[in-house]
Amino acid sequence: MKNIKYLIMFVSVLMLSSCQDDRIDTYIDTEIKTAIVGTLTLDRTSAAPSTQIGFTFDLPQSFSTGATVEVRAKTFNLAQTIAYVTLPAGSSSGSGAIEMPGDDGDGTDFFGIDGYATVELTGVALDEGTDDPFVLTSEPVSLRSLNYNSDYMSPRSDAMKILFDWASPDVNDLDMYVYNADTFDLVEDAESGSRYEGDWFNASHPDGEYFVAIGFYSVEGGDLPYNFTFTHPDGTVNFYEGVFASSETLSFEYPIINITKTTDGNGDAVYTTSLPN
Repeated sequence: MKNIKYLIMFVSVLMLSSCQDDRIDTYIDTEIKTAIVGTLTLDRTSAAPSTQIGFTFDLPQSFSTGATVEVRAKTFNLAQTIAYVTLPAGSSSGSGAIEMPGDDGDGTDFFGIDGYATVELTGVALDEGTDDPFVLTSEPVSLRSLNYNSDYMSPRSDAMKILFDWASPDVNDLDMYVYNADTFDLVEDAESGSRYEGDWFNASHPDGEYFVAIGFYSVEGGDLPYNFTFTHPDGTVNFYEGVFASSETLSFEYPIINITKTTDGNGDAVYTTSLPN
């Protein structure tokens, strides 16, 4: 009787082992892959965690069917985000946006953290067929981390948010204003006296041309680096950086950034920002 029990157990183990082997064999991909190296370009190299960075990419070939391209951003401590872009058949280039990974509090001072994250192409999958015969890679593009300010960097459906930041705010006190470019009427102002100056440029403002101006309340002197982050209602970001030269001689500077507000056919506000000519 014991021998029969042992025999049944032995047969059961064989059956279980066989089933496991079959399942493993099913998922083994023996297809030879073709390596593709693409080129990835970011629309900026400085960003705060939780904000979007736009990108474009070019591949050395197109495909006879549609495809999905994977883009991955990864921080030095392995936090990561992934974005996917649909590529039509016959196309070898595309664009999209990816969220900057990491903790909102990972930023430091105005100058941020160099080499905080990298972004690269990490895969491509064809729309037709079950096999993916290509392996896609690219050179990683490095990103510098900026501080995240939720009040003026998180998207809002009824406004474009503006964040103004500059070096050494403990000894340099700057203010920000938004004017109507046609009437020169002041429509927004930010005079907090703190590190940042921020504003919600609301959809209630009439369509038209506006500009951002900077007032120098008190400055230590010398060249003064600065940047602006414009966060649109859909989360896309326009980022500008520059240097106020010999800031001890300045009292008011304009226009720094131009803003155009229009309303689309759906009644939604659309904002366009640009540098002065």
